[in-house]
Amino acid sequence: MGIKIRLDLIKSKNLEIIPVDYQETRIIGVYRPFKLVGNETPQSSCKNLITALKELEHGQRNVLYGGDFNINLNKECPESRLLQSFQDDLSLHQLVNKNTWFRVVETDGKPKLRKSKLDLIFTNLEDTKIIIDDLWTSDHKLIIANI
Repeated sequence: MGIKIRLDLIKSKNLEIIPVDYQETRIIGVYRPFKLVGNETPQSSCKNLITALKELEHGQRNVLYGGDFNINLNKECPESRLLQSFQDDLSLHQLVNKNTWFRVVETDGKPKLRKSKLDLIFTNLEDTKIIIDDLWTSDHKLIIANI
């Protein structure tokens, strides 16, 4: 038993992914940078992420993917459709149902609140509950998953 962290899989293709095996569950922490590198496009970055996540799943009975995907599920775009396909392919549930990122930006000389659903949790664990709370030191909300 115990916790096993796969350090060899942490960084790949401008992605930061930390897989942790705990008892019968694989927990995969995700950070997909907003800023793309080289010839990367938002769609190619999303495809690389999904490929990496599927490789880590390896038929695990219980799996939870969570983190800052930097893909706004409030918007209909190729990246959100790719995430929906990923969710469907692996029979996962996406548990975050409200905005998790907020920032005031200036538009036409006036402050405007921008908000997005970027921080996501995908899982096949039926009884997983989440708590979403404010972090006063970040423009992202804190998400806690109780598995």
